[in-house]
Amino acid sequence: MSNEQEEVLILNNLGKDTFIHADSLRSLLPSTTSIDQLKSVRGNLLKQLKQSQDNLGSLRNGYEESNKNLIVQKNEFNTAAGEVVGKLRYLHSTAEDTQLSIVQLTSEIKSLDLAKKNLTSSMTLLKRLQMLVTAYEKLRNLRQNRQIGEATSLMLATLQLLQYFKNYRSVERIASLSQNITEFQRSFYEQVFENFQLQFKKASSIRGGFNAASIETLHELCGFIDVNGPNCSNALKNWYCHHQLDGIFKVFRENEEAGLLENFSRRYNWFFKLLQTYDDQHVQIFPPHWRMDFQLCMLFCNETKADLSKILKEKEISYEVFFTSIRHTLDFQNALKKRFSRLLKEGELNDQKLKLHTTQMFESLSNEFNPYYKAYINHEAKQLDTLFNSFHSKTEISSEETNQILSSSMQLFQLYRKIMGHFLQFTRGPPLIGLKDLFSDWLRKYAEIELLADLSSLPFKQYAIRLNTAEYIHRTTLELEKRFQEICHADLAEEMSFQKVIDFMLYSKSLLIKSCTKKYEDSVKTSLEPFGKLDLRNLDSVGDQSAYVFTAIHEMKLNADEFLGTIEQNTLARNFCDRVCESFTKQFFYYIYTIKPVSEIGAEQILLDLCSFKNFLLKMPSSKPDYTITDSYINHLTIFMGYIETLLKTLLTPSLPKEGIIQSYLFLIKDRSVSNFTIVLDLKGVSKSEQSSYLQLFSSFVAKKNDLSDSSPIFLYLSPSTYTDMNTRSRLSLELTPDASSRTLQNLGRLFTSKKKYG
Repeated sequence: MSNEQEEVLILNNLGKDTFIHADSLRSLLPSTTSIDQLKSVRGNLLKQLKQSQDNLGSLRNGYEESNKNLIVQKNEFNTAAGEVVGKLRYLHSTAEDTQLSIVQLTSEIKSLDLAKKNLTSSMTLLKRLQMLVTAYEKLRNLRQNRQIGEATSLMLATLQLLQYFKNYRSVERIASLSQNITEFQRSFYEQVFENFQLQFKKASSIRGGFNAASIETLHELCGFIDVNGPNCSNALKNWYCHHQLDGIFKVFRENEEAGLLENFSRRYNWFFKLLQTYDDQHVQIFPPHWRMDFQLCMLFCNETKADLSKILKEKEISYEVFFTSIRHTLDFQNALKKRFSRLLKEGELNDQKLKLHTTQMFESLSNEFNPYYKAYINHEAKQLDTLFNSFHSKTEISSEETNQILSSSMQLFQLYRKIMGHFLQFTRGPPLIGLKDLFSDWLRKYAEIELLADLSSLPFKQYAIRLNTAEYIHRTTLELEKRFQEICHADLAEEMSFQKVIDFMLYSKSLLIKSCTKKYEDSVKTSLEPFGKLDLRNLDSVGDQSAYVFTAIHEMKLNADEFLGTIEQNTLARNFCDRVCESFTKQFFYYIYTIKPVSEIGAEQILLDLCSFKNFLLKMPSSKPDYTITDSYINHLTIFMGYIETLLKTLLTPSLPKEGIIQSYLFLIKDRSVSNFTIVLDLKGVSKSEQSSYLQLFSSFVAKKNDLSDSSPIFLYLSPSTYTDMNTRSRLSLELTPDASSRTLQNLGRLFTSKKKYG
C-alpha cells in the first residue's frame, strides 16, 4: 500500500465515531522497515491538517455572511407585509362607508316601491270586491226573475271571484260576504235542482212533452248545475239514472217470472229501448261531457250484475238456459262495447279510472257466468260420449292411404276444434281451464280404449296403426296446448298445460312398442324352433343352408314388412329394428345352447345359416318406404351378429389338444372369466370330469396375458340362466329410448339419418 493510500485510509477512519489508532498505525507501519518513512508520513499528515483548517475557516466565513443577509431580507419582508395589512384595513373601512351611503340613498326608493305595490294590490282587491258585490246583487235579481241562462255565466264568474278572496277570510266583511254568497249558491242550486226534477217529470208524463222549449229550459238548468261543481252535477246524474232505471228494476225484481234467468233478454231489450229514448229525446238536455248514456249503462250493468249473481247461486242451470243467457249477455256487452269503444279510442275518457270501469263494464256481466260453465262443459262431455259410442271398429283407419292412423282420432280432434271454436265465442277466461281438463280426460280415455285395449291379440299392422295414432295425438296435443295458451288471458297461460296427456301418450307408445316387440320375439322363437331340434353331432359335411332357414326368414320378413310398411315415425321404426337385432341374438344363442354339443362341422353349418339371417336383418329397415339402410344400423347389426360369429368361430376349434381351444378362446373372445370358458366347454361337449384339467391350463394361460377383459359382452346373452325361462323380459330397455347399458354399440338415434345405402 502506498503512503497516499494509507493517509487517505487514516483520514477516512478519523471521520468515524470511534477511531482505533492501533489498527491505523499497523496499516501505516506494517513492518520495522517502515519506521524510516515516519517523517514523510508525519509531514503529509500536517499538510493535510493545515489544508483542512483553511477549508473550515472559509466555510465558517461564508456561513456568517449568509446569516447576515438572511436577517436583512427578513426585516425587509416584515416591513412590506405591514404596509399591505395597513392598505387592506383602509380598503375595508372605505367599503363599509360606501355601503352605508348606498343604503341611505336607496331606502327611500324601496319605500316608494313597496307603497306603490300595496296601493296597486289594494286597488285590485277593492275593484274585485266591488265586482263580487255587484255580481252577487245581480244574481239575486236574476234568481227572482228566473233568468237561469244569464245566471249561469254570472255564477261561474262569481265563484271564480270568491275563490280569489279565499286568502282574505280573516277580514270580517269579506268573510261575511263569502258566507252569504255560499249560502245563496246552495239555495239557488237546490231551487234549480228541484225545478229540473219537476220540469223533467212533467215533460216525461205528457205526450210530446220534450219539445224544443222544454229541452232548452232543461239544458239551461243543467248548465247552471254544472258550473256549481262536480258534486252538484253528480247528484243530478244519479237522480236521472235512478229515475230512468227504477221502472226496469221494479218490474224484473218484483215479478218472479220476469226475473228468471231465461228472461234476462227482455231486461236487455228494455234497456236498449231506454237508450233509444235517451238518444231521441234526452241527449240534448245534458252537457255532452256528462256522457249520461255511459252513466246509465254503468248503473244498469252494476245492478244487473248483482241480480245475475244472486240468480245463478240460487239453483242449478240447464244447458239450454245457460247457453241462451250467456249468448244474450254477450250480445248485450258487444253492443255496449260498440257504442262506447270510440270514447276510448279518441281519448274522450281522460280519467284512467273511468277507462278501467269502461273496460270492465264490457265483460262484467259475462264474467258472472264463469263459475257456472259446468252445465256447458257437461253438455260437451255428452257429445264426446256420443262420439265414442259411434266408433264402430277399432281397426278402422283414415281414408287417406298415406295417413295410416285411426280415423276415430281425427274425428275426436275435429270435434275438439268445433267445441273450442264455439266455446271461444263466450269466454277466454277461467272457464277455459274446465274445457282443457275435459279435453285431457277424454284424450286419456281414448288412449285407454282405442290404443291400449287387447294388445296381445293385435296383428303387426294394427300395432303400427296404433303407434301412428299415438304419435298423431301426441303431436296434435302439443299444438292444442299452444293454442290454449295463445287464446286465454295472459295470467292463465301456465294453467293451460296438457303435460299429463303428453306423458300418457309417451307411455302408450312405450307400451305399444314393448308389446309389439314381445309379439315379434315370440314369432322369432316359433320360427327358430326347428333349429333347436337339429342334430348336428353326426354331420359329416356342410352343404346348403338348413331347411328351416327359408321358412323362418319368410315368416320374419312378413311380420317385419307388416309393421315397418305401416309405421310412420322414423324413431319408432328405428326402435323396432334395434330390438329385433338384440332379440334375434338372444333367441339364436338359446337354440345354440339347446342343440349342444356343437361339433366343428355343426358350428360351420350354423355359421352358414347365420349368414342368411344376417342378410335378412341387414335389409329389414328397407321395408319402411322411402328409407334406406344407414351406417349406424349396419354397425349395430354387425356387433350383435359378431357376438354369434365369434362364438361359432371359437367352436370351430377342436377340443383337443386343450391348448388349441384355450388359445382360440383367448384370441377370439378375449376375456379371463372361468365361468364363461366353462360355458364354451359345455357347448363343445367336454364332460364335467374333464373340464378341471382345461380350467387349470386356462388359468395358466390367462396369467400370462394382461390385455384380457373380465367378461365378454357375448355372455350377456349366452348364459345358462338366460334359458331357464324364455319368457323372461329381454335385457333391452322397453322405453322408447333404449338403455345405454344394453347397447354395447353406437348411438342408435342416427338409424334413419344417413342415407348411405348398403351395397
